[in-house]
Amino acid sequence: MTLPPSRDTAQHRADVHVLLDGNRGARPTLLLGRRRGKPAWEGYCQLPSGSLGPGEPLRAGAARELKEKTGVTADPATLRMLHISNHRGPYGTDRAGFFFAAQDWTDTGVSTEPELCEGREWWDPGALTAPLPPYLAEALGHVAHGRRHSEFGWTAQEATP
Repeated sequence: MTLPPSRDTAQHRADVHVLLDGNRGARPTLLLGRRRGKPAWEGYCQLPSGSLGPGEPLRAGAARELKEKTGVTADPATLRMLHISNHRGPYGTDRAGFFFAAQDWTDTGVSTEPELCEGREWWDPGALTAPLPPYLAEALGHVAHGRRHSEFGWTAQEATP
């Protein structure tokens, strides 16, 4: 039985993000695409990512978004959870971002949605100069330091119980 959400229940949108390692561990690189066609973060770079579908498991959603955004195929069972970011979106939406690593994948990273992405480039994560949405820049910093959870965009009052 499915119950309707209560007004007292938080309504977070679930996003999945995939860190695709271009060198497969030798000297890590990240595939980023420059956003276009949407007002939120226009011109900023983003990992392959998107919204989780209704009833969709996290890793399956991450593998689906990776394929839709880049043409890259990864077995959901091989995706490794790196980080969870609880952040407030640019329009005040509450979001839970689930970050996964994919090292075992096939095909090459291309832009399969040219209306939403100007193109994709491989970046050295230690020397990122690409413009990133602030929540993503913070999340990648936490990933680099092995931190599994972060919160971003909440006021001090909202973050304090």
